[in-house]
Amino acid sequence: MKKYCVAIGSLIAMAGSGPATAGIFADDLARCTVTSSTTEDRSALIRWMFVVAAANPAFSDLASIGATQREQAFRRAAAVFDRLLLHDCRRQSVAAMQNEGPASLESGFQAVGQLAGREMMSSPASVASLQDMTRFMDLAGLEALRREAGIPDPPRPAARQ
Repeated sequence: MKKYCVAIGSLIAMAGSGPATAGIFADDLARCTVTSSTTEDRSALIRWMFVVAAANPAFSDLASIGATQREQAFRRAAAVFDRLLLHDCRRQSVAAMQNEGPASLESGFQAVGQLAGREMMSSPASVASLQDMTRFMDLAGLEALRREAGIPDPPRPAARQ
């Protein structure tokens, strides 16, 4: 049981990482978690990830989360995991674990974590915040890097008449 809890707990780490090596059964689980999750589910997962990240001492100066908020975030995320794994995607969860082991749960949930992250970062406030960071970036260096990599110039907007 502890092994499965560790697998679920490591979903936080897997959600934002690069592509996982997944088999066809974990891929089926991933499709199910994405299609079965709601915007509210993905928001609950992002809140949980934020609470977990805020517990890291490196971020203690950025967020202060009370015990009640922490428990609420954990309860909501647990409810999402439970519903997806044990009910909505049970057949896919069993097949993935039988054929690819407990780690397949990580791969299976990576897709919903990535979708949740994209949704979070696509809000107008997040987009504005991301764009604000460009004030501190070496844009000329990035442009040179793009050219060196052989990436064509982006299309220019048509002139208005």
